[in-house]
Amino acid sequence: MPATFDVISCTEAQANADRTLLRGLKPLVYQHPTDRSYLATLGAIPGLDKLVSWFVDHHARLHRLQLLANGVRVTESCLPTLYRLAREAAETLNLESLPPLYVVSGGANAYTTGADQPLVVVTTGCVDLLTDDELRFVIGHELGHFQCGHTVYHSLGQQLRYCAEQFSKFTLGLGGMLATATLGPVLYSWMRRSEFTADRAGLLACQDEKAALRAMTKLAGIPFRLFHELDSDALLKQAEAYEDERDRSVVYRLLDAQDNLLMTHPHWVLRAAELNSWVSDGCLDELVEASPEERDRMAEWVAEDPAVQQLATVSCTATARWAGERFHVPLREAGRQVRRMVYAGERPNGSPLDAIRRIELHCNKISAAELEIVVHAQFVNGNRLSGMRIPVPCDGAWEQIPQCLREEMIHTGEDRIVRKLYESNGSSRAIA
Repeated sequence: MPATFDVISCTEAQANADRTLLRGLKPLVYQHPTDRSYLATLGAIPGLDKLVSWFVDHHARLHRLQLLANGVRVTESCLPTLYRLAREAAETLNLESLPPLYVVSGGANAYTTGADQPLVVVTTGCVDLLTDDELRFVIGHELGHFQCGHTVYHSLGQQLRYCAEQFSKFTLGLGGMLATATLGPVLYSWMRRSEFTADRAGLLACQDEKAALRAMTKLAGIPFRLFHELDSDALLKQAEAYEDERDRSVVYRLLDAQDNLLMTHPHWVLRAAELNSWVSDGCLDELVEASPEERDRMAEWVAEDPAVQQLATVSCTATARWAGERFHVPLREAGRQVRRMVYAGERPNGSPLDAIRRIELHCNKISAAELEIVVHAQFVNGNRLSGMRIPVPCDGAWEQIPQCLREEMIHTGEDRIVRKLYESNGSSRAIA
């Protein structure tokens, strides 16, 4: 552990009564699936790690020197209120250490940078604008980048153009053009996905959905004088309207993709909608209410096979949305119950979802390069057993399907693979 980090000793007495210390929490359990897959893709590029380390370490040393000259290092004795908020956020996220925290002059912003010894920077505009709970969200967001290992590639993304210029000096300009044209779109695409993960970490740190949304809207540039007039529901509907308008035609989608090509952050309304969807599915409640042992098991499930876990996650989400509407159960509760049915084999006794007798995952090959993924649910409907076919919104490309399913299709020659996810009188979660 770097000596510049502040070691955290977590005790229940240090936690705010309104928040739960997430003992046993590992980033795998809240990391956005596309963030995880993109990060694996970047790590597989030959030689990229060495290139990244050289540039990032060089920049980090210079940046740390600039912060020591022009910023304020936050400690127990210097800006203790901000230090307390940062420690609380780190404790809640189950971090063993707190990266160095600095405050610099500037508009409302915060970021994390560095490789071997990352550091967190918060601006004076951010501190002045946000409440304590909103600051917990922002600091927790940055700590999420640190906890998930984002900082190395984030530092590269922030300095990519500078790196390309330096690389060009040794390649007559061709190397820089090649790096910007090939690495840039992949890197920035991942950085946008990584923000979804960090937003989840921020919410876990503050455990206040309204504070998280307020922080996001304030940082988006909403006039502070009129902030009390904002309607959070209207903002989420605005995000839906944006997606509907974008998806209206292929041309709009292409133009939007072009606009986003070199953006490091998603549009803030999409971040708000993505975070709201994660909360609505019951994922936040499940992590907060779980025991340390249950959080360990969640991490083990993801580590077994990320592709399987991603497919199971989207299958659970689709099933929960159907079950919530069919049995008139709030989506937040339906999502939590469906995940416990699939992952733990728990029968939801006393709940309307107890009518569900079996959940199956069907992978149907529709072409040489594409599969259709659907969930089949069997449930008691009056005095008879009924079935429901639930489409699963996921990439059906052959290479995106878990390897175990692809291998079985090749080995058996079958065009359909069926996996039991849940049975009311049996085991569950048998994708692999």
